[in-house]
Amino acid sequence: MKIIPQGYCIYGYLFVCGRCDEKSLEDSFCKRVMVTRGDTITKSLDPNSAALSRDALAKIVYSRLFDWYICDVQEVYVLL
Repeated sequence: MKIIPQGYCIYGYLFVCGRCDEKSLEDSFCKRVMVTRGDTITKSLDPNSAALSRDALAKIVYSRLFDWYICDVQEVYVLL
């Protein structure tokens, strides 16, 4: 199952900005890494958990973009 579907523009935005590559992003959705007392435990997620992780990231990115846009528009109105 492909976790990052074609046409998801938010992930394309992350790739274009150079923030991460597709493989790293997909690994972060599909796996959980826990570090305990020097040991590293990697657990694979089921497809539903991976999709929830993907959707949570999209919500966070869209929220921050919206907040940035609103602040930018407010600055323009203050200058007028």
